[in-house]
Amino acid sequence: MTKTRSFWIIAPAMLTAACANILANDAERQLRAQCEEKGLQFVLEERKAREGIIISSAEVSGYCVGPGDPRYVPPASKETKEPSV
Repeated sequence: MTKTRSFWIIAPAMLTAACANILANDAERQLRAQCEEKGLQFVLEERKAREGIIISSAEVSGYCVGPGDPRYVPPASKETKEPSV
């Protein structure tokens, strides 16, 4: 089990609404990709998004888990059923 964390801050003069949520989404996407590269699954622990007047920030943390971890969810079965004639 590997704990991963990503923290983003953006401070432009003008921010659009929900900028912190966009940052959090990007951070979570990157953490998921890092876990998948290792053949593991990302389990979200905490997600924070803060909108400020000038600064927005986002923090995402979680774990990379494998089949031996109780939080691991096996991939859905890809059984293909033949149509009955």
